[in-house]
Amino acid sequence: MSAASLSRTAAWKDSEPLECVMVVPEAPNVATFAFRAPSGAWFDYLPGQFLTLELPVPGGSVWRTYTISSSPSRPLSISVTVKAQ
Repeated sequence: MSAASLSRTAAWKDSEPLECVMVVPEAPNVATFAFRAPSGAWFDYLPGQFLTLELPVPGGSVWRTYTISSSPSRPLSISVTVKAQ
């Protein structure tokens, strides 16, 4: 997507839900989850920033914070890499 295309689309706001579009197994018990905004919004972040996700679990939901593992130079998706516990 070009810079001109991005300027016509809004940046993602953390109140907008995300859609998991890909899961990549990296190693035993480690996976990368890639997310996109259904609205087509783009992500604006710096290396080292984090993302707090509300995750549905039986009986309610939990909040978890993960370091963003994707490159800010690819603003149409955002990824976190997680090790299962």
